[in-house]
Amino acid sequence: MNLSDEDINKIADALFQRLMEQQKKFEDENHTYIVSDEFGNSKTVDEAEYLHFELIKLEELLNIYVREEKYEKAEILKNKIRIIRGKIQRL
Repeated sequence: MNLSDEDINKIADALFQRLMEQQKKFEDENHTYIVSDEFGNSKTVDEAEYLHFELIKLEELLNIYVREEKYEKAEILKNKIRIIRGKIQRL
């Protein structure tokens, strides 16, 4: 049975989607998350650590948007940062 490139891509996409769903289910059930750094190293962290990593990432992106005068995008990030800070305080 020969598969076309299109068929292979459809199978790969479906497999990736199922893996992502399983990862999300695992994270939700166990309140643990997998984070990766810029070098591709991964580790499992708890929710507080995950939110802290997300906060740092969003704050860095916010600084870039402000520096580039992309104020609408910066305003959206400010709201996301506010929500994450609230979640961290509730933990």
